[in-house]
Amino acid sequence: MMRQRNPGRGDEVMGEGVFIGDVEEPARSSKLDKSGQSEGGCWKYLSLLMIVATVLSLCLNAYQFKLIDGYLRDIQELNDTHNNKHSEWEADRHSVEECR
Repeated sequence: MMRQRNPGRGDEVMGEGVFIGDVEEPARSSKLDKSGQSEGGCWKYLSLLMIVATVLSLCLNAYQFKLIDGYLRDIQELNDTHNNKHSEWEADRHSVEECR
């Protein structure tokens, strides 16, 4: 760091003057930096994890709903087929009894 001083002034307080360049700030302790980062980082990662878990849960629920809907359609189709076959067998049985 470069500093200019006026050599003619005797009443100048030590440490005062015109500074050229950046002023360095005193370094903070690493203990404060680590504790501040760990608290903020923990919440950041926890919120990210919760968002990912929520999205995965919603996707899984949508997939299961679609899967169950397909199964319900298959069951309805089997019930309709069963009712049609049962009606045909009843009609055949009545026609055989009428022929006797």
